Amino acid sequence: MNIPHSAASSEFGYQRGLRQGDSESSPQFDDVMDYILLPLVEHWEKSGLAFVLPDSHHAITLSRMADTIYLFARGIVQADRMLGDLLLALWTYGLDIHEKSRQFLMSGS
Repeated sequence: MNIPHSAASSEFGYQRGLRQGDSESSPQFDDVMDYILLPLVEHWEKSGLAFVLPDSHHAITLSRMADTIYLFARGIVQADRMLGDLLLALWTYGLDIHEKSRQFLMSGS
């Protein structure tokens, strides 16, 4: 995996990464998540899955704070598709979302 804005390192297994709390772990985690999520965002926007903000007409698909990911969709069908895409992308790199952490919030008019 080539992560933008990072230096090359020797190969290591996922179990031998940085320690949690290490000053470099947060920026490197952000780089890895950006590497995984940015292609998804582009795909979702091209596919029309984004939620469009009514006043600005700005499309939004996700927001992330550390390891918390919020998906924004136009409806349940789109949200389900986006969650499936997200899980597949994460699984590709040996990551997962804990099932107990998955929550669904819906608002509509």
